[in-house]
Amino acid sequence: MNRPFVAILLLAGAAVSVCAQAVRFQVTSGTITILGTSNIHDWKCSTSTLNPMVMVPSAAGTQMGKSVTSISLTIPVKSLDCGNGQMNSNLAKALHADEHPAIDFQLVSYVGRASAAGEYQATLTGSLSINGITRPVTLIGTAHPDGSGALRATGSTSFSTKVFGVEPVKALLGSIKTGEQVTIEAMITGSAPVAVASAPQASAAIVASALASASRPATTPPVTPSAPKVAARAVTPTADRVPASAPIKPGAVAASSARTAGDSIPTTQQRLTPTLPALAIRDTALRRRADTAVVNAAAGEVVVLKNVDTTITRMPSAPATETAAGIARRLALPTSRIQHTRPRDQRGLFIFESPKEDTVSYNGFTLQWGAAFTQEMQTLKHRNAAQSVMVGGVNQNQLMAIGGGFNNAVANLYLDAQLARGIRVAMTSYLSSRHHSETWVKDGYFLIDASPIEHPMLDLLMHFATIKVGHFEVNYGDAHFRRTDNGQAMHNPFIGNLILDAFTTEIGGEGYLRLGPILAMAGATGGEIRGQVTGPAQRSPAWLGKVGIDRQLAPDLRVRLTASTYGSAKSRSNTLYTGDRGGSPYFMVLENTLATETANAWSGNIRPGFTNVVHSYMINPFVKYRATEFFGTIETATGKASTELRKRTVRQIAGEGIARFGSADQLYVATRYNKVAGELAGIASDVSTDRWQFGGGWFVLPTVLAKAEYVVQRYYDFPALDIRSGGQFKGFMFAGSLAF
Repeated sequence: MNRPFVAILLLAGAAVSVCAQAVRFQVTSGTITILGTSNIHDWKCSTSTLNPMVMVPSAAGTQMGKSVTSISLTIPVKSLDCGNGQMNSNLAKALHADEHPAIDFQLVSYVGRASAAGEYQATLTGSLSINGITRPVTLIGTAHPDGSGALRATGSTSFSTKVFGVEPVKALLGSIKTGEQVTIEAMITGSAPVAVASAPQASAAIVASALASASRPATTPPVTPSAPKVAARAVTPTADRVPASAPIKPGAVAASSARTAGDSIPTTQQRLTPTLPALAIRDTALRRRADTAVVNAAAGEVVVLKNVDTTITRMPSAPATETAAGIARRLALPTSRIQHTRPRDQRGLFIFESPKEDTVSYNGFTLQWGAAFTQEMQTLKHRNAAQSVMVGGVNQNQLMAIGGGFNNAVANLYLDAQLARGIRVAMTSYLSSRHHSETWVKDGYFLIDASPIEHPMLDLLMHFATIKVGHFEVNYGDAHFRRTDNGQAMHNPFIGNLILDAFTTEIGGEGYLRLGPILAMAGATGGEIRGQVTGPAQRSPAWLGKVGIDRQLAPDLRVRLTASTYGSAKSRSNTLYTGDRGGSPYFMVLENTLATETANAWSGNIRPGFTNVVHSYMINPFVKYRATEFFGTIETATGKASTELRKRTVRQIAGEGIARFGSADQLYVATRYNKVAGELAGIASDVSTDRWQFGGGWFVLPTVLAKAEYVVQRYYDFPALDIRSGGQFKGFMFAGSLAF
């Protein structure tokens, strides 16, 4: 947790001049403060108990830009004081202070430079041990001379405690929990160093030779400098050039291969590290890896100076150890500036409701745009066994001829605004969809996770509660979190959605209560996809609710189980099962020759026609064990249209299994089985249809997904005069999606 302080120690140590004697830099005062959040209030813990050891060359002073021989740091975990005895105890428990009583750091390498303002700035690489787990770290800091021979250094950084196996601190059965992200702020003051030991100094001639070799093209022979004297024997450094891609093991050094003249007398090896003098070489940066010096050479080559037992190489484009922010920059991952949002890319795969915990600081009003695009290709075939139905000389049950080709591309546009701390507004527009060729505003709503009125009771309530108000996608079931929403297909491991596709947007409100792993939601809407004021006797509110548990039972095992309900006693046009304006990806399957892409946008779906009355129930189990997951759907829906005298019932089951693999779970294979059975309008007996999907995908980037599936769907017990009688479609689907 104390990486910035380590940087400051190095900066302070690196700011004294080089001489032939090793000394220890004296830290006279220092404070480390850890800042974090919880779902109740922000917190901080600090310590002034520091046990640093910074070894630098002698000659005390504050001349910037000199080298450091070694740095180590030990901080007792139990010295961290949070101003609250219970918090101190919880922190010590989370860090397992009895088994791992200290936080330790060891320096590996650094790159530093003095700025025009007189500051010294450095990038450090080292090993950090917290909770018994050691991780390589890279950090940045700044030191300032105060003009009186002392140095004042400051720094800060933010990171996730989970990289060290530190889980959030919990209390009250998990209802109070600290956030994963912490920020470290540090300040230290150091005095002039005191000599403690002597150490040999590297030869400037050897350093010059190394830099000269590293900066010349590979075709130019290395320059042999004036040879250093070793008991009347000359030791001439030799250079081997190898490609920059050649691996160099951390901590490894090149073998010594001294050439001597005359009698065989033992020679002394010279090391560039750890006592390199300062080098003013343009476009050259120095880095050390254990006993290895690393120089950033424009030639992009590796130069092994065998006689000096060191290695010079071009620095990699990315640091050896990257922070989450560094990885995001390298992979061009979008960084959200809006609180309580589900990422639209791969990072949002296992998120359902908008997260209550937040990793984004509030920095005032913020506006953010996003988008999602999907292009599909299909090679589907279909057939049926329906009898002919002639109308105006046209057979209504003759299937349209289809073949392989591209579907129309679809796109979403997102606009998010942070209005206040914990309060945001979101809007989604369909720029292009199967059912609407024109731009269509899907939804727009407020999400409130913090009280707009400062009051202790309201603040406490909003630490557990969330309010959604506006025109939004109703939270009925969990399947809608894993479906394709027009251009947004990143979170669906398949290409098609469920056969009975519960998805709609309505005007109203939802209230959430989250107590640790427990979730409860209740909501009310107008019961229709658009606002209406006419025909009040034909409409009534729709009510919905959800309860569930979502718990990490073990580091590798997560279990979620929810039960949801949606009910509308009367409506002029309820769209719970017909609200998807994106339409089906299976273009024109089981459609007749008169069908159009827009009017028949839901090919392959079952639409039960519950436009007047609907009561639905859904159960969704979700289990994730390591890189495998299972998601299921059990659903029952009862309802009717306004022209029907009695209600009908349809039932749906679905189960899908996914296995993910690769260094970042970027590859996956998946299988889903889905069946719908029940009474449909105009059909006397029960009918059914089932679908198998076998697919896989590749997250080329976290924002780019390529996926494919083989799908086969069959229809059973449909009347002979229904176009779906004996129906079947099957074939391959391909899709490319992008979201940010």
